[in-house]
Order: sequence, then structure tokens, then C-alpha cells
Amino acid sequence: MQIQDIELKKLKPWEKNPRINDHAVDAVAKSITQFGFNVPILCDSNFTIIAGHTRWKAAKNLKLKTVPVVVLKLTDTQRKAFSIADNKTAEIAKWDFPQLSEILEELVETEIDLPAAGFSQTELDTLLASSSMRLLNQTDAQLP
Repeated sequence: MQIQDIELKKLKPWEKNPRINDHAVDAVAKSITQFGFNVPILCDSNFTIIAGHTRWKAAKNLKLKTVPVVVLKLTDTQRKAFSIADNKTAEIAKWDFPQLSEILEELVETEIDLPAAGFSQTELDTLLASSSMRLLNQTDAQLP
């Protein structure tokens, strides 16, 4: 697999992309700003996006000139199926909320912009409150 820097204007969205992603673009742009463009866009040899439409839109909003891209050699049928599979399989995973809360609690003490992780401030407040409650309960359990 070879990652190439491709001019953003060369990439084309798949016109039949069934994923509705406009609501995620700002969160992805924040993530790219905070952590860098660490996941390449996948496209076919015609530079039609297979996976990474949200990253592409975020890059446009950030006015990036080039983005990392992997050109896949797939048949048209494979391209369509992989595009759907790539999005659907991401939905299957679940969060271990106690573990997530613990990690977020650690990150609060750093310079990391937590909203860049993709959670709304309300979600972060809820997760951090549950982490604080667990810590209080553990401390109470240790008291004589």
C-alpha cells in the first residue's frame, strides 16, 4: 500500500455515496487540525473517493492543497461493496464507557482539545461526570 499526496482538487466524491456525513465534517476538521491528517483517503484510479468523503470535505473546509491518498485497484463492484463495508463496520464497535471516561479524565490534565476527539461538550461533560463519580465511590469504599 502506497500513500501519495494528491491535490485535493483532483479527488471526486462518489456521486452515489449513501453515507450522510455533513454533520461530522466540523468534528473531523477539528481532529485533523489537532492531530494531523493521519488516515488517508481511499480512491480508485480515477480519483473517485471510495472511503474518506468526510475527511475530503473537512480538508476542503480547511483549505488544504494536498491530502494523503491510497489508490486502490478494485473492480467497480468491489469498490461499491468496500465503500459500504468500510462505513458499516465502523458502526458495529461499541464503547467501553468506564474505560473511555478514565482516558478522557487523564486527557483533561493535558493540552489536548477534547472536542477534537469528536464528542460534543455535553457528551464530554456526561462522560467526565461519570468518571468523577466512580473515583468518589472508590475513595468512599476505601475510607474506614
